[in-house]
Amino acid sequence: MASAKLGEGADAELRFVSQATATEPKLQGASYFYISSAQSGLLPGLNVIVSLPKAQEPKGVVVPESAVVWLQGKAWVYLRTGPETFVRREVTPDLPGPSGGYIVSGLAADTQVAVRGAQMLLSEEFRAQVRGDQDPD
Repeated sequence: MASAKLGEGADAELRFVSQATATEPKLQGASYFYISSAQSGLLPGLNVIVSLPKAQEPKGVVVPESAVVWLQGKAWVYLRTGPETFVRREVTPDLPGPSGGYIVSGLAADTQVAVRGAQMLLSEEFRAQVRGDQDPD
């Protein structure tokens, strides 16, 4: 929880709104917008000391965007299970990776993911299902 120290030693709770699109020219770095209740005692232009929570380091494995296929509104990746076999596994791409792609939790660091041809694997999987559903004459 973010909070601002007021002169009397009281804290005003702050809620994050967004990153600012412009910043004060005298300040260096990014600026952010926070809001607080009207009863907090904070006034526009008031200098305050603010405490911000430390960001949690995301835990997971970075998966390139090319490895993710989308099916029925869900994200999937293909994991290598053998020299020529893969299994499709649902992932949650909530966190963006540092250089693109996604940070995915629940995968071991040494997991082999198909980073090229994932869409082709999905197509082949469904083509095999269609062939298997047909009755022989």
